[in-house]
Amino acid sequence: EKSHDISKKYFNKTDPNLINAYFMTGPVYVQLRQYNKALEIFQEALDTLNPEYAEYHAQKTHICMNMASVYLFTGDETKANSLFDQAIESAFKFYGQGHPMLGDYYMSWGNQLRAKGENSSKINEYYNKALEVYREKKDGNNIKLIEGCFNIGGSAFEAGEDDKALELFQEALDNCLKGGDSQAKPKVLKEIYEYLASIYFQKNQLKEAFPHFLKIGEAWLLCGDALGQINIYYEQVGAEYERQGFVEEAVQFYQISVELESENPDKKQEVFQGHVKKLVAGLKKLNRIDEAENIQKKYSQ
Repeated sequence: EKSHDISKKYFNKTDPNLINAYFMTGPVYVQLRQYNKALEIFQEALDTLNPEYAEYHAQKTHICMNMASVYLFTGDETKANSLFDQAIESAFKFYGQGHPMLGDYYMSWGNQLRAKGENSSKINEYYNKALEVYREKKDGNNIKLIEGCFNIGGSAFEAGEDDKALELFQEALDNCLKGGDSQAKPKVLKEIYEYLASIYFQKNQLKEAFPHFLKIGEAWLLCGDALGQINIYYEQVGAEYERQGFVEEAVQFYQISVELESENPDKKQEVFQGHVKKLVAGLKKLNRIDEAENIQKKYSQ
């Protein structure tokens, strides 16, 4: 607060350093949960802005976004939305139509509304605007487009709009895999595959869910997660597929689970042998007797 008072005393109203002082002080009060004081600082910053300054609209965007966030958090949605509209108006004037920063602002606002539990139609309004920008102005590796599709897909999934969610997650996946750099995004891939697998499974489309379940484990390994977690996951998915009558798919999951578990030095033999028995039983159901016997011999204690 003293630093802020000193800045007001020594910097001329048109001096950009004064605005920088406001920018530094306002967020501090937000972190301290002194929201009224934060709003007071941001309003002073807004009143201090010089329209003739080259960065005027960029600074106005920044201030209005901060104020909108505080008002949304404290429950004044009318003021929050009004300030967001002012922020976007200034952003258009500074960045121009279709600039990726506009997408970032729309995405940020959609995320904040989602965190507050607003209705999905309002959230999707901003997500869709962000997606329009990102589809038009892709960056080198489509990260923002992936994020946009992922967020809107998640919102659609929460709203029970499975077909829309599938379409968006598939678009996210396609962009994630472009350029051959999928290994750089294993956590993102894992989450996308999880959504795709879950949605298809909920729709009782187990054949369609199957390849995505397989890919979850691959992404999981790239994330460096423990083998013990992955093989248990595959065993559980396999058990559910078998319960639904998809024995061939279940056996594939059991096989991956056993192979991974066999490489785990910390495995518990009793649990491991139980998984081997499931695999053997599955193979016998499929009349693959020779394979079942070979597995039994390979992993016998």
